[in-house]
Amino acid sequence: MKPLWKAEAIDSDAGNDSEIAYRLAEVAGYDWLIFRVHNYTGDIFYEGDPPDWSEHPQFRVRV
Repeated sequence: MKPLWKAEAIDSDAGNDSEIAYRLAEVAGYDWLIFRVHNYTGDIFYEGDPPDWSEHPQFRVRV
């Protein structure tokens, strides 16, 4: 499966991309059965459209 998004932090105290991605997922509030984060790369796998992250400027999401 190809990653749909890549999570990166602009201003965060998270230690690595995977932690950043998990925090991003917590903000998203998605069902973890269809939302996955790669532990090492921070790549996010989701069956659907990515949300609008403009309300969360601490995160940058590359599509």
